[in-house]
Amino acid sequence: MKAGFSGILQLTDLNDFIAPSQECIKPILVEKSTSAIKQPSKIKVETDGTYVEIDQRGTKNPLKQAQITLNDCLACSGCVTSAETILIQQQSSQEFLNALNKKKENSDLKIVLSVSPQSLASLAAKYCLNLEELTEKLQNFLYGLGVDYILDTSIGWICYAEKTYGDVIIPHLSQVRSPQAIMGALVKNYMAKKFDFLPENIYHSTIMPCFDKKLEASRDDFLLPGTSLREVDCVLSTAELDEILTSYNFSDYKSNNKSSNDFLKFRDQNGRILSHSGGGSGGYLENVFRYAVKEVFGVNVAENEPIPLSFSKNKDFREATLTLDGKCVLKMAYCYGFRNLQNIVQKLRRGKCSFDYVEAMACPGGCLNGGGQIRSTNFDDVCEKYESSTKMWPDNCEITNKIARDWFECEYENEKAVQLLYTDYHVIEKAVLPLAIKW
Repeated sequence: MKAGFSGILQLTDLNDFIAPSQECIKPILVEKSTSAIKQPSKIKVETDGTYVEIDQRGTKNPLKQAQITLNDCLACSGCVTSAETILIQQQSSQEFLNALNKKKENSDLKIVLSVSPQSLASLAAKYCLNLEELTEKLQNFLYGLGVDYILDTSIGWICYAEKTYGDVIIPHLSQVRSPQAIMGALVKNYMAKKFDFLPENIYHSTIMPCFDKKLEASRDDFLLPGTSLREVDCVLSTAELDEILTSYNFSDYKSNNKSSNDFLKFRDQNGRILSHSGGGSGGYLENVFRYAVKEVFGVNVAENEPIPLSFSKNKDFREATLTLDGKCVLKMAYCYGFRNLQNIVQKLRRGKCSFDYVEAMACPGGCLNGGGQIRSTNFDDVCEKYESSTKMWPDNCEITNKIARDWFECEYENEKAVQLLYTDYHVIEKAVLPLAIKW
């Protein structure tokens, strides 16, 4: 009798529903009783499902339920299989729509949406529109849903680094926040004060090309200082936003209204989308390279002049070097995808990594090909849409400079700027337990 198994083994969650607390195998710390002598007692399950402890006198004391949250999983390496895939579902399109419904009952609630340029490019490719057309149509549509402000703006690698190669990688990570985390601080700190909003009355959602941005938003490092408020309340992937658009028949949506909210609109005088120079993953390498060659070596690279990148068959790993008097004095690299990242890690472990700076992204192809992007779109089309924006050197962006003057008094190194623009990463020790193994 032949077995009818497929040649491809698919691993999946066979349970109908697994809450994080049910799935977690990490031992829970139990608070010790403050009483000197432990009195005999028994535990009873009430008719409503709650657990109570009954002492010898018959007094019932409700027992607390163990709670496992997304943040607990980010600070744990106990699972053989990652529970994060279950937990990111806690931030969903339905949660975003629920916030829009709450706004109808609470007029003080402000819905703020930050949209990544990579997401705009993916949506533009999906709906066969140029960036300007897509942006205008999307803004009018979202304002119609009840969004108050729409703002223009790879944690997967960070999670991997913290849990897998913490001691090796973390000392070398840039402590500057990601764009999403900076937008979170800007919305709940700067914008709240500018418009006299209470931070707790702001619901801040972001549209990102990466599902792991949901994990980033759940870190305790990104709470509004001095509060328990998250700077980003909900993260939607590009594909999740597209599900909302599809359910409202966005393809046929037409509006003659021009969006009137001009707060943080990165456009030139002709209405074209403004973006930073560099690749589709944030342009970190290009901007750091240009700044370093100018400030350290006194070499000016014109804005319209490309940086010297090596060419190889591996498009996900390219080097940028500066050679003076026949000697390589500066060496940086793009490094996308876990295969290339592992090669860099091994070089670091052996002390043979010669790069001064590495732009690292977990996804092959970088953020334009992020796991949260719309899968039905052609990657080349997405890249073409992204590159169609007008490129600008960050130092020449008047909007950014104005915010710096207003928010930090032009001092990026003062205490306030360090608190809101920088972060820390943490080594997460492996603690795999026998109970974690699923057969």
